[in-house]
Amino acid sequence: MTLSFCLSFFVFAQPKLEETWKDNHLNETLETPLGFLRKEKTTVNKVDYSLGVDKNNKIKYIETNSPTFKVEGYSLATKLFGFKNYTYTRFFEGWGYYLRVNASWCAFFGKAKPTKDTRPIFFFNYNFGKAEGKPVFDSAYEDVLAAQVKAEREKAEKKAKEKEEQAKRRAEYERETERLEKEKAAKEKAELERKQAIQREVEKRRAEEEAKKKAEEEAKQQYAKEVAEYNAKKEAEKKAKEEERKRKSEEFRTGQRVINTELAQGSSSTTATFTESLQGGEKILNETFKLKLKKSLRDYQNYINKNQKRTEAYPLVLVNYKDIMEYSQSELSKITKITSTTVFKKGTKRTEDFKEKGMNGVVIIKVEFSK
Repeated sequence: MTLSFCLSFFVFAQPKLEETWKDNHLNETLETPLGFLRKEKTTVNKVDYSLGVDKNNKIKYIETNSPTFKVEGYSLATKLFGFKNYTYTRFFEGWGYYLRVNASWCAFFGKAKPTKDTRPIFFFNYNFGKAEGKPVFDSAYEDVLAAQVKAEREKAEKKAKEKEEQAKRRAEYERETERLEKEKAAKEKAELERKQAIQREVEKRRAEEEAKKKAEEEAKQQYAKEVAEYNAKKEAEKKAKEEERKRKSEEFRTGQRVINTELAQGSSSTTATFTESLQGGEKILNETFKLKLKKSLRDYQNYINKNQKRTEAYPLVLVNYKDIMEYSQSELSKITKITSTTVFKKGTKRTEDFKEKGMNGVVIIKVEFSK
């Protein structure tokens, strides 16, 4: 209720057209769409207004460029296409481009044709009557704006590219100049050294040649030694990689270690141990095993006894390499820790070691029993 009262007061407090304004403090005029009027100023709720008053002291025009002013939620920061009714944009000859926001207020965009990103210069309240401006938008107006934006972007990109190419050519010219100067200095130095070498005595030159040959021979020997060491190192690395490849291939052939979270959800006495050891494991068993395997070793054992279809429907489960069916309920309850779980899926070569049982795979669970 308080908010409604404040809004009503704010709207009521704004200056309105056709109200009488008797003050005459300024000796200025204000341009309006249809001419000039006497200019007066007022401030309401921290918003500055400029008023156009006629000879009869009637307010005919209201204008504001205060950043705090808003109408229908729009302000001076709103872009043209941010107005929901932007297609109502009009052009008034001699005045400029404007957009009617509501029955009272309009947004003025200046004398230049606005684009989609143009922001209002000010808001104004004016009764155009039958002199309303001409529509600006047509069916292709958005395409025109898009083309303008594209052309400006291409122009900026072209300018930036030209600037970049100029800088590149300048840098290349400086590098080429520096290179030529270095070559010239190098040639002059080489020529000077050549003339000095010619003047040296023959015996001294022979001694230098011998020293050079000796150094070359030592360099060759050193190079041959380094090549031999390098080849030996590469051969050793190659051999090590081959051994690693064979090892991994053997591990893959015999099965890989995984953790099965299906065993970690039990409700028996071994549930806590399973959860601690198998948490976050990967489910890679076949669908039959995932559907039929119960939530603990004990429940699983009971289920097998009940259905009597173990070989056809379930993998072989070994606890410390001993068939789970060979354990009693009391022995299973003594499991204190599961060290690891290894799963050999159906079809892997390792299951050939368990032909009578485990046609759907083999699960080897290593555990620790309480003494």
